[in-house]
Amino acid sequence: MHRICNILNLLYEINRKYRKVSYKEFYNDKINKDKAFKKREIRKWYNNKINGLFNFTIFDYAWMLNPESKFLMLSIENDIQQDEEAKTSHNEENIINYLILGSHDILPYCTIEIRRPNLIEDSLNILSKPNINFKKELKVKFIGEQGVDAGGIRKEFFQLVVKHIFDPAYAMFHYNEETRTFWFNPDTFEPNIKFELIGFILGLALYNSVMLDVHFPRVLYKKLLGLEVSMEVLCVLIFIL
Repeated sequence: MHRICNILNLLYEINRKYRKVSYKEFYNDKINKDKAFKKREIRKWYNNKINGLFNFTIFDYAWMLNPESKFLMLSIENDIQQDEEAKTSHNEENIINYLILGSHDILPYCTIEIRRPNLIEDSLNILSKPNINFKKELKVKFIGEQGVDAGGIRKEFFQLVVKHIFDPAYAMFHYNEETRTFWFNPDTFEPNIKFELIGFILGLALYNSVMLDVHFPRVLYKKLLGLEVSMEVLCVLIFIL
């Protein structure tokens, strides 16, 4: 199996360079439909990752996986990390700090309180604080509203934030109708730190398994991955914006 995957991986790399067939042709339907198998493979892959092991796993060949499988992979990895962070918070030092100083480090969740009318301002202020452990599972409470966050309030929070910051009236991003993608507005008066905090919000949403309806040109993902961006791509980007 290992050798077969390596041969397919070579073909995939060649195809990625010359683009002869769609990348979807490399999806493995049998693997993508077997949820129990995927969960076992993900945990094996994660164990390899944190322990520096090299045991064979299908998830070393991500091109076999469709978006649903990749999201499952990300969600399980995040769940494991959040569980580990929650266990760490119950060490002796944190328990003493909780009993004496009222520290919330012992709590298994990271809970933030937001005023709905001040959504963006409160969110950016909270994210700027250095003493909040965002590695724990996030819980959101809207001040003055009842309800325990079982995931729905958190999802609503991220959706509202994204709807606001990508609103043309906020002037931080341009939306291109033809490509249906967003790009940074070079004429905005907002400081760079706000863009960094927005990036933090998007990352935090993914870490808490919340998918957001945000679309950027492929060039942005290439830059994030450290891949080379051709002058042709940049010229097209300038033209459409």
